[in-house]
Amino acid sequence: MKKNYPKTKKARKKQANAKGSFPVNNARRSIRRVVPTKQRRQSEEPFEGEEKRQEPQRRLEKKRRSIPYDLTCSTSGSITEIEDWLDNHCEGKWKMILEDIDDDLVKKNLRVMFEYAEEREKFFRLYIKEEE
Repeated sequence: MKKNYPKTKKARKKQANAKGSFPVNNARRSIRRVVPTKQRRQSEEPFEGEEKRQEPQRRLEKKRRSIPYDLTCSTSGSITEIEDWLDNHCEGKWKMILEDIDDDLVKKNLRVMFEYAEEREKFFRLYIKEEE
């Protein structure tokens, strides 16, 4: 059996009042006292305890800037091959970030960062030139 539900808000209220029940919109309203913000702030007592939060630990500037030399390149090769090459040829720290990849998941844009400028040049000379 198909029930006829009123389509407008006004019709729903009229039907609800006719049946002796409350409209749907008013059924879940709760009554609470809202204190204005300014009045609430003035009524609060000042904080007299000790601060429990600790200062955030910040990295030393030397540690933050340990990989300053970067190179952006694109490749269709395997990322693991590049990581293996970097492991075998770099003495300092390095880091690789995948910045973009095409829809076919073949061509990748990478950002490779090095601790030493010489290793960046070495990567560019040996690995990038080989791939071209």
